[in-house]
Amino acid sequence: VIQPADMKPIEAMVVKSLIVRPGQGASVKQGSQMIQGVAWTGEGKILKVEISTDNGRTWNDAQLVGQDIPYAWRQWRFSWPVKESGLYTVLSRATDDRGHTQPMTSSWNPGGFLWNGVDRVQVEVNA
Repeated sequence: VIQPADMKPIEAMVVKSLIVRPGQGASVKQGSQMIQGVAWTGEGKILKVEISTDNGRTWNDAQLVGQDIPYAWRQWRFSWPVKESGLYTVLSRATDDRGHTQPMTSSWNPGGFLWNGVDRVQVEVNA
């Protein structure tokens, strides 16, 4: 049971990104695949979103899309040149202009609002 003392007021949103496409468990073909998503932060601006297709060993910059509007989601996309079939874990992480980057994992918090661990989806690539 969550006690009132466990709850803390949220004063600002934490930096976060989400992968929208492909979805969890998607099956795609080899070749160029578009990874798309959104990112946001509290009072700052999203500076970059990075994508990993090798479970976090290496990271590549995604392209920020559209206008940068305060307090709004920032869309991003990444063209993934898939050369080999198999099961992949795709990760996304955002960094804002205050130097905050999504952590690989985040601590549990009672309301869940401060969860901002790196987003991840598993994708199966077929020949």
